[in-house]
Amino acid sequence: MKDQIQAQRARLRRAQELLKSEFIGLDSIIDSLIDGVTAWACMPEAQQRPTIIGLWGLTGVGKSSLIKRLAHHMDWTSRLSILDSGEMKVSSSLSTRLSQLAEDGKLDAPIFLLDEFQRGFTVEEGKEVYGEGLLWDWLDTGKMTDTSHIHNLAYAFQEVRKLRQCVEMGVE
Repeated sequence: MKDQIQAQRARLRRAQELLKSEFIGLDSIIDSLIDGVTAWACMPEAQQRPTIIGLWGLTGVGKSSLIKRLAHHMDWTSRLSILDSGEMKVSSSLSTRLSQLAEDGKLDAPIFLLDEFQRGFTVEEGKEVYGEGLLWDWLDTGKMTDTSHIHNLAYAFQEVRKLRQCVEMGVE
């Protein structure tokens, strides 16, 4: 286990160097990004809640590209799902998209890039438009409270990860 953590940390440092060579002037942001994902990358099974990293900036400065390149350098592209927040103005859209990801097996240590986040939540006529807080509950807990099949599936994946870890450690 210790060797796996050290190897993952080395991969993260290498990705950090590569990102700094690709994204000039974003060194401190890249450092913060790598710091933010280190615990999740090294020991995802210890996560109780989602790791959330918010990248804020003007359109076109490279936020989404930075995440895509990190996923590429870490061989996480199969776990990366890009969700356009502007297309999910109601909870059913988010639930449907997460159901599709679950069917594809992409909820096992997933990475979600919520692109165009500013378009996903608005207030119109004093009412919240984004699914009565579903997005915020999901970001806070990592669970879909109003769609039990997603919650149960995510729980099952979590239990499978724990069992795999036990088997790898030699537990009989």
